[in-house]
Amino acid sequence: MSDLWIPQEAPPGMEFLHLAWDPEAQWVACWLMAVTPARPCPTCGTLSDRVHTSDVCQPNELPFGDRRLRFFVVARRFWCDQPKCDPQIFCERLEWAPAYGRRTLALAEWIIDWALITCAEEAAETAARHGVVVSGDTILGLIRPLPDPPQEPPKVVGIDDWALRKGHRYAPVIVDLERRQIID
Repeated sequence: MSDLWIPQEAPPGMEFLHLAWDPEAQWVACWLMAVTPARPCPTCGTLSDRVHTSDVCQPNELPFGDRRLRFFVVARRFWCDQPKCDPQIFCERLEWAPAYGRRTLALAEWIIDWALITCAEEAAETAARHGVVVSGDTILGLIRPLPDPPQEPPKVVGIDDWALRKGHRYAPVIVDLERRQIID
């Protein structure tokens, strides 16, 4: 182990258990565990402090300089004591990492920002240079659910016909003539 920058604070509701750095592999591992003794059930909202089991989630985080940063989060599963609640067992949710996610929200936002500036493949190459393994298809999957940016209503509209199959089927097309884009 080597001298290492230690973050000032853990993510919300978490505490540091262990911090490790491998200078040859160029990575930093950070073990975290929740400090709150009870969590609310996502179905009924009842607080539960009865721990069923625990599991280790491994979301990737933004790179730290030229080193990869990976969290090892001890996530607990709790019993819900309400008899009408289904399911009876639930896992604690982290505000900064989505359920079943491979990356934190900050890393996903960083990747999306690169993809919106360039393209998905270029963003994947940039992420790889920083030690984050992600494919262009995965980046497209992150971008698709985003809402479309707001647009002004068109001022000059054109309507025309175009052929689906030459000489047989035609369909109308509505075009914004100022932006030169198809509307519908």
